[in-house]
Amino acid sequence: MVPDTVDDAIYIISHDLRAEMRALRELPRWIKDDIASAGHQLDADILDNIAMLINRADRLDRMMEDLLLYSRAGRAVSDRSAQVSHAFDRAKEQVGPANGFNIAARVEDATVRIAEPDLVTFFEALIQNAIVHHDRGARSVQVSAQIMRENLLIDVIDDGPGIHSKDYEKALKVMTRLSQNANNCGSGIGLPTCKKIAEQYEGNLSLAAAPNGRGLHVKAILKQRPPCGQRTD
Repeated sequence: MVPDTVDDAIYIISHDLRAEMRALRELPRWIKDDIASAGHQLDADILDNIAMLINRADRLDRMMEDLLLYSRAGRAVSDRSAQVSHAFDRAKEQVGPANGFNIAARVEDATVRIAEPDLVTFFEALIQNAIVHHDRGARSVQVSAQIMRENLLIDVIDDGPGIHSKDYEKALKVMTRLSQNANNCGSGIGLPTCKKIAEQYEGNLSLAAAPNGRGLHVKAILKQRPPCGQRTD
């Protein structure tokens, strides 16, 4: 299959690599179990190395999954609509429970001409970004989504470490990880995916410091698609 676009190439490569990654994720576990079943005991250093190998394989698999999501972002059928509050609830479900993390939402219960898969992906990536990069025990994120002049305005504010203003542009580039912390499982794809979706809907996404001085404020505008059959010029 010959890809037509860069996104198609990303999708094909990521999809094929994920199949191989499944084997790489399981092999270290099988080796560890087989050795234990044979009655052998591994020393602490070997166990640490196996755990590190599994961790790296899991991280690479998440990166492949995020790349697949990025390749599909903004490509949903244009005449579909979504209920904002329902899309937000679906995003929270897909993120799953995050211990010690409080999500305060003020999401308008309105239907918008934005494809639901894109809106779910948008909310999910921003919530996940706040969770993954947080550095404290008690954590919170505020999500606001409202309609203004036919546009959907989304604000997500967390109380994490934030991003230095000089790194805002860098943070929106694909696969750019600002944190060098080995325990940080971010792939550097979440914010770029949201930026791509916003631009597909003729909107924009920007970063700023949280109002209270600590944390990140993500501001986005998504313009609704015109009703099916309506010209935009």
